[in-house]
Amino acid sequence: MTTPFRFPVGPDSIQVVGWRGALSDEEWMVLGGLSNKEFFICVLLDTGIDLRSND
Repeated sequence: MTTPFRFPVGPDSIQVVGWRGALSDEEWMVLGGLSNKEFFICVLLDTGIDLRSND
């Protein structure tokens, strides 16, 4: 038996894991080069999840 490397935690975790699974490794790596604002917009458009702070 193997131990999972990551455990989905939080209300949007399963959706984020599914989104990651739909991206190629190359697409995922490109996201690392985005500014926070660009990344948040990409996540919002792709998943509907708003990562911006509510503060």
